Amino acid sequence: THSVRWLPSGDAGLAWRPTADAVSYRLEVIDEAGSALVDSTMRDTSFVLADSLAKNQRGLSWTVTATLGDGSTVSSLPLRLAHPAR
Repeated sequence: THSVRWLPSGDAGLAWRPTADAVSYRLEVIDEAGSALVDSTMRDTSFVLADSLAKNQRGLSWTVTATLGDGSTVSSLPLRLAHPAR
């Protein structure tokens, strides 16, 4: 995963490096209670999290899990998603 890129709109740009032999990526954005704000499977290596979705949420983190061609998976470590002070 890469550092979060905060866009002028307040949205969060999430991105990760491609994994060799990956057929899909599962992105999860979780709040401090363990509830998923985002749980999406995609082929792309980036995602824009709308500010309206994350606004007023505390303790957010995000992870990416790559599913490989042989069915195995590899996951990133969770990264904190903290909006910079406004």
